[in-house]
Amino acid sequence: MNRDQYYSLPLDFHAITKKKDIKVCNFYRSIAQNIFIILTTKYGECRFYSDFGSEVWEWDFQHIPNENTWIAQMSSSITKTIVKYETRLYDIKVDMNIKQEEIMDAVKVAFRIKRKMEVVISGIVKETREPFNFRQSLFLSPISFD
Repeated sequence: MNRDQYYSLPLDFHAITKKKDIKVCNFYRSIAQNIFIILTTKYGECRFYSDFGSEVWEWDFQHIPNENTWIAQMSSSITKTIVKYETRLYDIKVDMNIKQEEIMDAVKVAFRIKRKMEVVISGIVKETREPFNFRQSLFLSPISFD
C-alpha cells in the first residue's frame, strides 16, 4: 500500500484548477485530518451526511450545567462519529477534559478567560494493528483551535 496517497488539507484549489500536483500526506496524517474535521464540524453541516460531526458546536455558547455529564455526552458523540466515518480505526477511546485558560487579547492587550476542551483520541489501526493517538485542544465560545 502506498502510504502517501492521501490529499493533504487544506486543499489547494488553485493548483487543482491549474492541473498541478497537490500536496499529499501519509496514512496517519490522513486519519488525524479526518478526526480533526469531525471535531470541528457541526451535525448537519455536511450536506450528504447529516450525522457527520460532533455535538461540540451545539454547545458552543451554552452554559454547561454539569461538566461531567457534558464531557460524557461529547465523548459519546465524537466516538459514534469516528466509529462510523473513520473506518481505518477500531477500539476507539475518547478522553476529554475542560479547563479555563487565560488568553492574551492582542487587540486590547488584556487577558480574558476561555474554556479549553482538550481531546485525546486513541485507537488501533485496522490494517497494521498499530496504536494511533490524536490530541487536539479547542477553545469554546467561540470555538477555535490551537
